[in-house]
Amino acid sequence: MEDPEIRRTTIVLEGRRAVVDTIVTLLRYIEVCGRFGTTRYVEMMVDGDGGAQIGLWVDGAEAPLSPAEELYLLEGVGERPASLVTQDVVAEARGGDTILKVELV
Repeated sequence: MEDPEIRRTTIVLEGRRAVVDTIVTLLRYIEVCGRFGTTRYVEMMVDGDGGAQIGLWVDGAEAPLSPAEELYLLEGVGERPASLVTQDVVAEARGGDTILKVELV
């Protein structure tokens, strides 16, 4: 019997080589944490008006955020959109910035 919580998806990233390679390393880091059963924290900065501009396709389709998702994730404004409720993703104001907190548990 298959576990209904397991999802296999295909993700395509397009962007500067260094940025794409770094995102792949982040995913590999998550993978190795799971393999060793260890908990780690990751600090990340995204330079959205610089090199960190990427294109993203999920299962062959572009997967843009809705305006409500963008507003919540970038500014921490409003209630968490229904599309994010099943994810451990919280936008939190901190020191004049909005910090995206993600827990992979």
